[in-house]
Amino acid sequence: MTQRGYAPRSRCYLLGLALVLLPGFLWAQQSTYDQKTVERFAQGTLQKYIEYLSVETNYARFDFESVAEARRARLGNPYAVKYIGLRDLKAFDRDKGLAAVVRDPKILWFPVLVGSRTKAKLEVLIRDELTPGAFGAARSVKTIAAISSKMPSILDKKNLKPDDRPVILRIPALYAEFFHFTSKRKHYLVPAMANPGKYRLQNGEVYAAEDVLAWLSDYVQKVDENTVM
Repeated sequence: MTQRGYAPRSRCYLLGLALVLLPGFLWAQQSTYDQKTVERFAQGTLQKYIEYLSVETNYARFDFESVAEARRARLGNPYAVKYIGLRDLKAFDRDKGLAAVVRDPKILWFPVLVGSRTKAKLEVLIRDELTPGAFGAARSVKTIAAISSKMPSILDKKNLKPDDRPVILRIPALYAEFFHFTSKRKHYLVPAMANPGKYRLQNGEVYAAEDVLAWLSDYVQKVDENTVM
């Protein structure tokens, strides 16, 4: 069992983790600290986080199999998160493109790893200050991790080279998640969700983003916005 919305009390040590593990292009955009200072801070505060998971009553809540496994947890490279709200999806217009509907909540999504296995996620909100977001969600995280590991071969088969690192694109009203990237200024989506067949999609397949959003826009026209969380 995992807790999807757990946010640790200490914001400061997650601040360090969020910055020190950023890929280079994100580091340049987000960090206001020199890297060595953040690394020293992160190494000490990471232990505090592991100490919480190491309590006998805590580790299983986050899908760890033992205290020993929790103590081996580390963070992998993050993805930026974007989302499309229900109202925007209903109004999607091919002529206006994705820029008109995709929103940026300024969230980084970190895989929590034990060895090569992804056990959970840790989200960090990058607003006026860095704030810990959701932690856990093992089922959806493992689906995303599985597709992430296959992305190089998926892209090679289509002869596509992303212009930048893909981002995680969420459509919360549909419980849908994708990897979104551009290649030669064209937008693509790769589904990575629990039930893609519900939307006539297949996890790990590459789709033209406009085609997917046009279909999903039609799909949600009758969905009552007041009934969606």
